[in-house]
Amino acid sequence: RKMDGFSKKAWLMLIGWCIFLVIFKGVVAYFPHHKDSRAFARFIQDSVPFSPGEIVFVQSKPGYGIGFYLDSEVEYVGLKESGPPYDDSLRGKLAEKENRVLWIAKTGDMPRVETELNLMKLSIKPYGDYHKYSIFSILGDFTPGKNGGVDGS
Repeated sequence: RKMDGFSKKAWLMLIGWCIFLVIFKGVVAYFPHHKDSRAFARFIQDSVPFSPGEIVFVQSKPGYGIGFYLDSEVEYVGLKESGPPYDDSLRGKLAEKENRVLWIAKTGDMPRVETELNLMKLSIKPYGDYHKYSIFSILGDFTPGKNGGVDGS
């Protein structure tokens, strides 16, 4: 017999498919993967000796889920660029002089990040790598107009 234009067999297949999708999604959630914000946040909690008030991703797409798990603000800065899609540039962010900032960049970008920081007479304190990301603090005092200036002059 047909119910609302579908046969009983079609309804059972649809219900079975929905149940399969829910179970499949639940099973897949237990497998570790590099985009798991909860695991990344746990790594940060275990590796960083302070609770970050802000997490800044340099030149790499930010993981906003990490902010949820660590109760931190997340920002996205360009190495030299500012404006969309970035919230600010590296120099602009450093000029804010905020405390408890944790910095994250792709491990492959770290030589460029360190070169830019060295030009500003700053250095990094590494906390480790998580998959393709390096986690660090920036050491030193940055003052716009000094340390190479905000515009790089």
